[in-house]
Amino acid sequence: MKTILYLGNTYCSNITELKSIIDRSPIQDSLLGKELLCALKDGTLGRWLNEGNDKERSLADKIYQIQSGSSDSDLLKKLGECFKSDYKIQKLNLTDFIVLQAVEVAIDNRPSHSLPLIGANIVCLGKVINMFFVFKFKVEKTIGENVDLLLRISVDDKVLEQTKVQEINLRELNNTLEMRQALSYNRPKIKSQSIPKIELVSTFMGQESVLWLGVLPTNIINIDIDDISFKMIFVEGGIFDMGAGYYREEPVHKVTVDSFFIAETQVTQELWTAVMNENPSRDTGDMYPVNNISWKDCQLFISRLNQITGLVFRLPTEAEWEYAAKGGAKTAGYPKYSGAKQIQEVAWYDHNSNWSIHTVKLMDPNELGLYDMSGNVWEWCQDIYVEYNQYKQINPQGGKRGNQRVLRGGSAYSSCSLCTHTYRFCQDKDTKDIEFGLRLALDA
Repeated sequence: MKTILYLGNTYCSNITELKSIIDRSPIQDSLLGKELLCALKDGTLGRWLNEGNDKERSLADKIYQIQSGSSDSDLLKKLGECFKSDYKIQKLNLTDFIVLQAVEVAIDNRPSHSLPLIGANIVCLGKVINMFFVFKFKVEKTIGENVDLLLRISVDDKVLEQTKVQEINLRELNNTLEMRQALSYNRPKIKSQSIPKIELVSTFMGQESVLWLGVLPTNIINIDIDDISFKMIFVEGGIFDMGAGYYREEPVHKVTVDSFFIAETQVTQELWTAVMNENPSRDTGDMYPVNNISWKDCQLFISRLNQITGLVFRLPTEAEWEYAAKGGAKTAGYPKYSGAKQIQEVAWYDHNSNWSIHTVKLMDPNELGLYDMSGNVWEWCQDIYVEYNQYKQINPQGGKRGNQRVLRGGSAYSSCSLCTHTYRFCQDKDTKDIEFGLRLALDA
């Protein structure tokens, strides 16, 4: 070759030297990368190669073929492939240029709240869900590349919904990037073991990657408040025999309940204190169930909890409570106690409690994974107390008037006969007692 090629303060007189330059130029914002791109685009490189031998002229022909319709990074990549350069094994990731710093979501009319940067449970309870996301990035450095970003929901690798592609030019950004996306989701009927995923997806330099992942739980919901977490367990609806045939528990009758969520444990004192800024309990301990509360106290706690979370918690109905205590659709048919034939396996009661309430989740759970449905503290239900009748019922709500509210499950101070999954107790809604606590429910 007669001509000397000058690229990035480097003189190039042969193809070996050119290959070395290409190997050192994987990023188009580098000095070598910029000059190599200019030489490629304006034809200087092709003309220089055409001055050489047959092998070099054939390379010029390949270079002419790769120029149209390619991004800068694609041009460099294809150039490296033409020269069998090491360029193709040097990868750039979008996370080398931008860092996700915060994720916020508002769902329907619920207040906006922050989500974890690495994985998140997004609680969506309706059939049609409207989600509004804000993703906040810090731009570490710019590069002459466009990035395509979108949100999508998928189940078992099948895409259900996704937003339109949002194109961003990294070179035009300063040091921050804020991305807002709205996504509507029509919840389909899916297999119980399938969990819908929601992902922030990027396409960068021809490579698709997931920048952020959340899940829409179908069987378990994790709730976090001030670093305090609790679980809501999905209970699939069904038909069951309610009652037992003794005193207030008769007559046994058929009841249908819809699907709902119920808390894995009784509300703990640490959760109550985080919401209410006080602890009314007499037996005290962070992981003890809150106690010494009335039905009206429960309503105030739930109201404040709903303001914090944007969800609609409530007390379970008496029918929901008994159905869940018996194991719901997963019932093993235990005749008296929630989760076992022998009470000492699942309950703190007068013979083993040493006359004290205990930390939740020390005993075995029932078939649904619910703890302390028998014993520890009585649990307020939503219903006004009313006597049973023999007729079939669908989602019974209790009486229409009266001050007596239902309590279920027995306590650490109760005999075994009071800790069954059918025994009924009631008290005035203003009554406080060391034995009285609560468990949360949610519509599904």
